[in-house]
Amino acid sequence: MKGQYLSVNEAASRLGVSRAAVYSAIREGRLESDVVLGKIAVTRKSLANYKPNPDRIRAGKIRIAQSSYVVVELPKSAHRAASEEVLNLDELSSGHYSLNEKHSIHLEFSDGSSRTYEGKACDALLRDFAERANIFELARESGADLINLHKVSNVVFSPKAHHEESVVVFQLLAGGKPRQISVRGSEAEAAWKELRRILKPNNLKTTSTQSRARTGT
Repeated sequence: MKGQYLSVNEAASRLGVSRAAVYSAIREGRLESDVVLGKIAVTRKSLANYKPNPDRIRAGKIRIAQSSYVVVELPKSAHRAASEEVLNLDELSSGHYSLNEKHSIHLEFSDGSSRTYEGKACDALLRDFAERANIFELARESGADLINLHKVSNVVFSPKAHHEESVVVFQLLAGGKPRQISVRGSEAEAAWKELRRILKPNNLKTTSTQSRARTGT
């Protein structure tokens, strides 16, 4: 993004923080933002005044080193006492982070079950996902889609001459049923470029479907 705005990725890079931290700063009013071309954009002038949140809560979950499991602490509510839940993130299929007033994250698992978390639990999970190489993020106008690349069966990129018509489709299984998550336009091209960058170190091979001329002997 040009001019007075930066993308969330650009803002995170300049501030030396994660995308989750940028989203939190926007929600808490420590960074100014607008919606530009359907995406959340951070104003350049607000970066100069950015300050980390001194009251940032880091105990929303208990990390287990080199483990797919996280313990999510759920605060007390009018309907239940404070409690904890254990999530196996290897079984996470996809999720969606909503940058709304309550800021929530909705997770869907491969067995068809789903969970929704708000507040500090949401923030803690976002920080965890930012450190996991297999969690791919697709920026949306109101937040982001989260995709577990280990659960993706196929990704189709259809580039077009008019970039706004390009599309990337992630195909995955959730609860034994096929599901698709797609993104279009410049976001599709950016997502494909980032996906190739992530997968290249893992010996991603490029093959061509174009026919090759045979040379007679």
